[in-house]
Amino acid sequence: MRADLSDAAGVAELTQQCETDTRALLATACERACGSDADPALVAFTAPQVAQRIRDERHAAALRRLLGSEEAVAEADAAYEACLRRGGRRAKDVAEQAAVTAGRRAAELLLRQRLGELHAVRQRAAMACPAAGRMTVDAA
Repeated sequence: MRADLSDAAGVAELTQQCETDTRALLATACERACGSDADPALVAFTAPQVAQRIRDERHAAALRRLLGSEEAVAEADAAYEACLRRGGRRAKDVAEQAAVTAGRRAAELLLRQRLGELHAVRQRAAMACPAAGRMTVDAA
């Protein structure tokens, strides 16, 4: 999801939509995992595990998207070139692994930065409008 972080109302709206969609996804996934007529205690036990899986899948998807970002590609290319310049018999293999590692590291940093920016916007919105602080699901 994308949002203009300078638009607090837009961020709040997107966050609310993400929360609604996530709750629906969680309910559907729990019903699929437990059955439609499952004991509420089983659903309550299963829900945190399913929610964690959804979170992990979204985190992985965000990292995959960020691996293709200009910043991550530039980091990967720089690491690749640096390893090739060092040479050695296995320079290409080492360079390829270094590029993958550098790209992942850059994508993780970008994700942390963007989530931090999103958090800051939400905090400012919560201070301006206390009801906005009640949203609990990250839109990332």
